Order: sequence, then C-alpha cells, then structure tokens
Amino acid sequence: MRQEGKSKMCMMKYGIAQWCFPNGQYAFALAQEAGYDGVQVETGLDSNGYYLRDKGMQRAYQEAAKRHGQEIISVVDNDLMHVGCQGNREDAEYKKSIRAIEMTVDTAVDLGCKRIMLPMFFRSQIHMDHPETFERAVEVLRHSCEYAGNAGIEVQVETSIPARKQIELLAAVNMPNLVNFYDFQNLYWYDGLDAAKELPALMPVNGLEMHVCDGWGQMMEGGNGGRLLGTGEAHTAEQVEIICDYGWKGWLIVENAYYLPTMRDEGSYVELAKRDLATLKSLVGKRAAQ
Repeated sequence: MRQEGKSKMCMMKYGIAQWCFPNGQYAFALAQEAGYDGVQVETGLDSNGYYLRDKGMQRAYQEAAKRHGQEIISVVDNDLMHVGCQGNREDAEYKKSIRAIEMTVDTAVDLGCKRIMLPMFFRSQIHMDHPETFERAVEVLRHSCEYAGNAGIEVQVETSIPARKQIELLAAVNMPNLVNFYDFQNLYWYDGLDAAKELPALMPVNGLEMHVCDGWGQMMEGGNGGRLLGTGEAHTAEQVEIICDYGWKGWLIVENAYYLPTMRDEGSYVELAKRDLATLKSLVGKRAAQ
C-alpha cells in the first residue's frame, strides 16, 4: 500500500525487530515491557532450518504475541542476505534463496500477517556498477510478488541503492503488491549515500513499515544498529522530520542491536529499548506539534 498525499498528522505505531535481542523467544515479553505495540519476526536461517516454518514454533509465537499484547507486524527473510539470489540460476544457493522467499510468504499466511520483507544486501545486493544485479533483482522480485499475490501478501523490498534507482526497480517489477521498505541507516552504511536527501523521493513509494536504527561508519563491524537513536550518524531527528512532514502513517520499527559491544555497558535490553522508544516518540511528538 503506497503512501499518498501530504498532511502534518503523524499517526504512528511503534514496533521492534525480533533480532534486536539475542534470543527471539523473549522478544514479545521484552517488547511489552519496553512499551512497544508489535514485533517484526524472521523466518529463520538455512543453518537453523527456517525454524518459524515449524507449526509448533508458530503457535508459540502467536500465543506469546497474544499474551503480551503484541502484533506480529511482518515476516522477514533475513537469510536472503546470506543465501543469496545473485548467483547462477542453476546453483543450489539460488534455488534455496527462492524457496526461502516462498517459505517466508507461507509463514506470513500461517501467522496471519499481511506483509513480508526482503532485505537485498550482501549475497543478494544490487550493485550500481553491475547492472546484471539490478536485472536479477527484478526477476526475483517479480516471482516473489506473483507467489505472494496469490496469498494476498504484500512484498516490501529493502535495498541501499539511490532513490531514483529504487523507484526504477519498483517500476520495472511492475507488481501492485510491491513497495519500498525504508531504513534510516542502510543507504549510508552500505553505499555512503546521504539518506536524508534520498528519503523525500522514496516517501510516495514506501509501504506501511520502516526501520529506525542508528550507528556509524560504512560497512563497519558493529556499526549497523550499534548506537542508540540520536547518538550515531543516522541523523535520526532530520529523518523523522521528513516522514512527519510528509504525513506518513505506519509502523516505525526500531532495529538497534542491544547485544552489540557498543551497547553492553549502556543498560539492560529493556532499558535500551525503552530509551530508543522514548527518543522516537519525543521526536515524532515535537514535529507533529510544530
């Protein structure tokens, strides 16, 4: 669902990514204690058997979400970064990556979610100096949208390419259930882009979710999601102003990794998640009041 129109109204829901915590089993309880409205979950990895395809695990997640008053926001195929789609079509890795996308759609259906997210980085990354990676992404996303569309699922794609190329990507795929998924840090961390300059052009094509995180550097170990909101190089306040001024309404999903070395002396997981939420709500509230 693309965002349309502009207004100063900022109507947000606040979520947190399951992988902010080192053990996703406790994400719902910790999210409730920290004051969030929902949790974004992942299918799992090839190395752990894509555990959320297990029916017992799905029931456990649904029961935990209900018990702790949390919405399961969407399902993410995080393994797409590691079991990638940019290799030879005949290779086992490529075939496994496509099947993992389909399993993510199936998991979303089983959990009652309406959206999945595909992060196209590392082994699935689009490189501006390699046009064939763009064309492969179009191919993979079109298949993903066809498969997801049959189940009534929206596909959100997260990349680090410039806004003009991301808009071109969405147009090339040309599927009604494909939208952009924006992340506050990725464009700079992966490709050195000024995210605040790219964001305005992406607002009309963004879906109902965004990642909000902070950190430092480009491709620095521990730098992606390694700082509390407003304390790193993501220009969090400036980006919140842009989305509020546009009148975007949706899920702001915190994606900082509270177990990273840079966070360990700052407080408990819940304390850090509370601080990030307080920062985010304060920034949104201040901009909405202006």
